[in-house]
Parts: sequence; C-alpha cells; structure tokens
Amino acid sequence: MAQAAILNCPQNAPRASESNGLSYLNISAVKGPFGIVERALLIWSTSGNSWPIASTVYNGNPELLSFANMIRTTTTAVGCSGIKCGERHATACFFFSS
Repeated sequence: MAQAAILNCPQNAPRASESNGLSYLNISAVKGPFGIVERALLIWSTSGNSWPIASTVYNGNPELLSFANMIRTTTTAVGCSGIKCGERHATACFFFSS
C-alpha cells in the first residue's frame, strides 16, 4: 500500500481508507545522515513538540495528524515506503489497527 501511494511522488497525499491511518510527506530532497523514511518519521515525531498538547485525546488538528498516527494506542502494524523523484522525496506510512 505504501509503495503504491508514493509512485511518481504525488504532490498531495493519497486517500486513506477508513480503517487505516495514513501519513504522507513530499519534500525537497535533502542530503544528510537520514534515509527518506527516517527523515519523514523524524519530521512527524517532532511536530508534537511544536504544539501545546493539553490532552491525550487527538483534537483533529491536521498539523498533528501524522504525529497522532505514530502514537495511537490501537496501532498494531505500520508499513512505510519512501522514494526519490528528481529533487523530491515522497514518503507514505500506513497505520493499521486491530
């Protein structure tokens, strides 16, 4: 699923099904110590540091969606894929719940 979602580095995130969470990132290619998927996970995980979180209940803030997908207690499996398309990197992660 994740591999199909990043085919040709779409500018916008593909639609997730109602049963799966989806985090998608399309950014300028950057050289560094992290791989494509690792960089996306780092970006998503630090987004939680940028917002005051007063509750453990996700409030629907789209800026926190990828972070919320990563820490959701019902997630039982994650599938990620990353690709370089010219000067862009695309990453998709699907989050599956039981």
